[in-house]
Amino acid sequence: MPYCTKRIPDLNAAMNRIATWELWAQKNGTPRVAILVAVHVPEPDPKSPHGDYRTLVEIDGVTKSRFGYGVSSMQSLAQAMQTLHVGVELALNEGWLFYFDESDNKPFDLLHAISLRPRS
Repeated sequence: MPYCTKRIPDLNAAMNRIATWELWAQKNGTPRVAILVAVHVPEPDPKSPHGDYRTLVEIDGVTKSRFGYGVSSMQSLAQAMQTLHVGVELALNEGWLFYFDESDNKPFDLLHAISLRPRS
């Protein structure tokens, strides 16, 4: 996938990713772009005086990176997954569609794919 060839990847950031998904995205009929969805390793929050944690979430190429925060690494990871969910919802509301491959004819339901709740 061309994502990695578009720019020199930040090796430190890549090593801190615990889960990634390389996809394609398209907004309102514009040409498709390769994107990276990633969740990073929880880390101590440098701004916290109490030893709280944060976990970085990326939907690179679609939205800005955001953190999930918590009093423990587990809580910050759970919050990061919620942050990812909200980021995908925002992207869908802005007209983004997601594809597994550049040549796919139909978009797939990324929101369902990352859902923390079973589909009813």
